[in-house]
Amino acid sequence: MSDQYPGAHRMADVPLAELFPELTPDERRRITAAADAVDALRPATDVRRIWQWFPAGRSFLTEVFLDPNRDVELQIEVGPVADGRLACHTQVQVGCACERDHGGHVADPVSTVVGDGRSLADAFEQGVARLRAAAAASADPGHWRCRAGVA
Repeated sequence: MSDQYPGAHRMADVPLAELFPELTPDERRRITAAADAVDALRPATDVRRIWQWFPAGRSFLTEVFLDPNRDVELQIEVGPVADGRLACHTQVQVGCACERDHGGHVADPVSTVVGDGRSLADAFEQGVARLRAAAAASADPGHWRCRAGVA
C-alpha cells in the first residue's frame, strides 16, 4: 500500500458506505462480491493486491497483473465524471513494445456512466465480467498488443 493513497487488500475493507452513502447495504454487498471475483483473477505473481480509494474523489480502483513481467494489466475504476455522475471504467493496459517506450497501450476500454446505486452495482458487476473474460482470453502481451492495434 502507498503512504500517499489509502488502500486495502480486500474490497471488504474499503469504506464504500463513506465513499458512496447513496448505496444500499445490498448494493455494497454486490460490489464487494464482484470485487472478490477480481481478486480471484490475481495470479500468485501479482503481489500488489491493493484496492485504492480516494474519499475526496469518491473513487476506488485496482489493477491485476496477469503476467510476471507486469506487461498485461487489467484495470477497473469507479469514480465521478465531469457532470458529477459516477462511472465504472474497465480496460486492459499492455506494456509498450514500441521503439520509443511510452508506457503502454490500452485495449478494450469501456466506461459506463450511471445515475444511481443500483446502476453502479450493475455496472461494476458488468465491468468485472469484462475483466474475467479478458483474463480468460489471454495473458500473452502479444494478444493484447494486437487488440490495442500496435502489434
